[in-house]
Amino acid sequence: PPPLPQRALQGHTMRQMKDSGIEWIGEIPEGWEVRRLKNYLYNKDEKKEYSHQKYIGLENIESWTGKYTKSSLQPEGICNIFIKGDILFSKLRPYLAKCILAKFDGLCSTEFLILSSYKQCNTFFKYLLLSPHIIDKINAATYGTKMPRANWEIIGSIKTPIPPLIEQQRIADYLDAKCAHIDQCQELTRQSMEKLRAYKLSCITEAVTKGLNPDVPLKDSGVPWIGQIPAGWEPVKIKFFSSIKSGDAIRAEDLLEAGQYDVYGGNGKIGTCSKYNCNGESFIIGRVGALCGNIHKLGTKAFISDNALILKINHNNFDFIYFSLVAANLGKLNTSNAQPLITATRINNVYLPLPPLPEQERIAAYLDKKCARIDALLEEKQALLDKLAEYKKSLIFECVTGKREVPSCWNR
Repeated sequence: PPPLPQRALQGHTMRQMKDSGIEWIGEIPEGWEVRRLKNYLYNKDEKKEYSHQKYIGLENIESWTGKYTKSSLQPEGICNIFIKGDILFSKLRPYLAKCILAKFDGLCSTEFLILSSYKQCNTFFKYLLLSPHIIDKINAATYGTKMPRANWEIIGSIKTPIPPLIEQQRIADYLDAKCAHIDQCQELTRQSMEKLRAYKLSCITEAVTKGLNPDVPLKDSGVPWIGQIPAGWEPVKIKFFSSIKSGDAIRAEDLLEAGQYDVYGGNGKIGTCSKYNCNGESFIIGRVGALCGNIHKLGTKAFISDNALILKINHNNFDFIYFSLVAANLGKLNTSNAQPLITATRINNVYLPLPPLPEQERIAAYLDKKCARIDALLEEKQALLDKLAEYKKSLIFECVTGKREVPSCWNR
């Protein structure tokens, strides 16, 4: 089974400890020093014009994991130069904890600090910079409101516990192996969640296009995404049983911390406010952005921004239409590559399969129960992902501050 947070403190041995003199660190092992980071690391700050070399942008680094993901981004202008083994730490929004140990020579965004050490173990310092308490210290000293940044003077002045070089290497090797195992557990969990989501969608699509009776005669619907439907059903364009309109613009200053009505944008709830422009059963459909076409059910008063569309239906079962909209995959109606966008006209012309109302109700009730069971499994797996992420953070913190001792006989 994958490791869980409550195991984080297992494996400790008794060793001599001393007070670090720093509240957030507490005790550290004898033989460790408390020094400023700039006593061990330096900022290289070498730049050049982009010239078709391997490139790392902020979007290529996963928060908190130190993982690098490739992209086809072609940057322009001045870049930072790094070499294999350098530490790349994002000074922009440091709370995102984007830090990586370079595995090749290349260029990167100037939003990275390029750090290396004075004959120390760079991998250890990468983990040190990914420690939640260090990130908190850096984030607390940022400047700028909308685009908070840290600088090397801020980061370099932070006092941290530093073990001898041989122990740095041992801790780095230990964390490499343990974190790789945690990452593998997380990836397997994500894969199983993707399979569950695909299974959920297949259940929905099968039910809303074929019904619940496997023996019913079928006919061709004439609509590619629907395929065959039961003989007594008809494919109908959305515009013939609904009304659709765009939401309204709302200023940032009108968003409140505890307003009376929820505010929905293109990707779901974005805050609250003191007014509403939508009342009763409605579907809120994302109109712009990467998640355009996503659907939210609404049954109360709310304010819908102009990044979303408001769809109201009549003479049909609300939940059945919701499941049909999910199966129809409205996101495929996107009309733009640069800025994803779907229009009310395109949604109006989407065909949905419509059985008689009593059958709509039976299918909706069946899918409510079926999807609830799948959603419960997805929630369990998401909770496991969250626990693994927290365990990894606690493991890194315990190791780089000496709270967990890595045995001297440990090897990969």
